[in-house]
Amino acid sequence: MKQMVLIGLLGLAVLMPCIAQQAQVIEGSATRYESQDTIFYASHASFPFGTQIIVTNLENGKKVTVQIGGRIPRDPKWLLDICAPAADALGMNVRGFTSVRIEEAPKAAKRKATRKFMQAGAVSTQMPGNELTAAHPSIPLGTWVRITNKANGKQAIATVTNRMAADGVRIINLSQPLARNLGLSEGAMILLETVDKETGK
Repeated sequence: MKQMVLIGLLGLAVLMPCIAQQAQVIEGSATRYESQDTIFYASHASFPFGTQIIVTNLENGKKVTVQIGGRIPRDPKWLLDICAPAADALGMNVRGFTSVRIEEAPKAAKRKATRKFMQAGAVSTQMPGNELTAAHPSIPLGTWVRITNKANGKQAIATVTNRMAADGVRIINLSQPLARNLGLSEGAMILLETVDKETGK
């Protein structure tokens, strides 16, 4: 009998880590924010930046995979704030809350979701510091980005280290040394794209 109990306890000890690693499924409400992101971003209270999650609209069954790139306050009634393109794909309400289910995406879905992010727009050059760094509303912190000056073709690679408010005009805030290297002035037009840290591509 003791042997059976011991085997049972050992089996439970082996199973517990597997149970703990299962993807958590949460249901609640989501809202949308206006954005032209070419990758589907969302904001959450605690998921690590860069995490890919599957969002299901419980009102129509539509699903998308989004990447966590921002924060919202902890609120039991509000799970997620989703960028407009992803919200449109889900058929979400234009205003107010939509009932959703969220779960962490499996590895295969994560590879599919992390397609290259590219954005064009104006630049702000007021970020202090001596490093080649940048601030962006939603790109995960630590991501490498290539900035191209659309007027002269100059390029530089920087790291996203800070957040800035999305204002619909300026898409990124660059450190002054980075802006000087690119020959950029306030409000100049740039092309922004994410790059792989290892290859620079």
